[in-house]
Parts: sequence; C-alpha cells; structure tokens
Amino acid sequence: MPIVQHITILFDWVTDIVMACSRNELPKNDVRCSRTIYVEHGHIVIIWRVCMIKFLVSLLLMVGVNTMAYAECDALYNHQFKTLNGKTFDLCEYQDQPILVVNTASKCGFTPQFEALEGLYKQYKSQGLLVIGFPSNDFKQELADDKKIGDFCKMTYGVEFPMMSKSAVRGSDVNPFYKQLIDRTGTTPKWNFYKYVIAPNGQKITAFSSMTKPDSEDIMQEIKPFLK
Repeated sequence: MPIVQHITILFDWVTDIVMACSRNELPKNDVRCSRTIYVEHGHIVIIWRVCMIKFLVSLLLMVGVNTMAYAECDALYNHQFKTLNGKTFDLCEYQDQPILVVNTASKCGFTPQFEALEGLYKQYKSQGLLVIGFPSNDFKQELADDKKIGDFCKMTYGVEFPMMSKSAVRGSDVNPFYKQLIDRTGTTPKWNFYKYVIAPNGQKITAFSSMTKPDSEDIMQEIKPFLK
C-alpha cells in the first residue's frame, strides 16, 4: 500500500477518535480520552493531544506528497530559476503541459516576436500552454541587467509570460536547462529567439530557428495536440 494511503488512513482514524471523545461515545476508562486521569479537564487535554497528532499527520501527508512529486519530476524539468523580478520559478510544476521556450534579447531584429509570443500566451494559457523566456546576451544584444530587461519587455510589449533572469543559452557557461535542451535535440541556439517546443513530460522536443514565427503553422502543430 502506498505511504500516502497509509497516512490518509491514520488521519481518518485519529479524526474518528476526536469525534468519539467529543460525543462521549467511548468508555470512561478508554485511554484515548484519558477520562480516568483527568476528571474535569481530561476531555480538553485529549482533544488537544489528538489534534496535535492530526496536525503532524497532515504535515507528513503534505511532505510525502511533495516529496513524491519531486521524485517523479523528469530531469529535464528538475530546475528552479529566478525570474526577472526575483521570484522563484519551478519548472517541475509544468512538466505535464506543452512548453514553448525561447531565448530573447531586447535589441535584436527579431525582438518584435515578443508580440506574437505574448499573444500565444494570452490565447492558450488557459488551455495549458506555457511560454517561457530566457534573456541572454550571448549574441551581444541584451540589456545590462534584469530590471532593465523587465522594464523594456513590460513597457514595450506588455509581456506577461514568465521571463527568467539573464543567463547563457550556449557555450561553456550555458545554463543547465538549455544544456539539456541542446543535448536532447542536438541543436544549439544559432541566434536570439531560437525556439524549442517541449511536449508534455518531455516526450518530444522540437527546435525552430529564429526565422520561424511563434504563431507559425509549424510551431502550432506541435502545440495544439496537447492543449486542453
């Protein structure tokens, strides 16, 4: 029997004890209510004790579920990033969704693709699509820091899809996630706005050049089969 099922059964059992004690349904000498020890306050004390047990069981249940979720996270998704505004972004939470990954730059001829990327995100977010941007200065066309990048994206293109902190997407200091994308596809970003479409659970990864528009038929045919 799975450990979570064991914990759930224990939680239900403790709940039954609490209810039985509160309704005086158990014998006076039942140690689970400690009535022979505490005449006036025993009832309150045992309920406090049992409630503490319930709290601990709930905590174990939560930790157990989270631990198993992370244990089942594919290596491709087992990454946490900092966004442009400093928040933590856990890719494991999205492994069952189609993902469009793109390396971005603020001063590139392909920068207007932000508009189509944001359009896709707004249109298909509710159906499970994740668009995720990785600003990079690998091609010497990105702004100096995360704040400037974030301000540019927001004020110029109204970008709402997740944008990660600036990092390398190729070369010796490539970030670990992009290294896996490169290893899995055999394709390194050749320029800004290179794209990877990841099918749910990493079952397929398809690379697209900067020339391929985000809402092109080629990209959409890799995304649409997995939309909800």
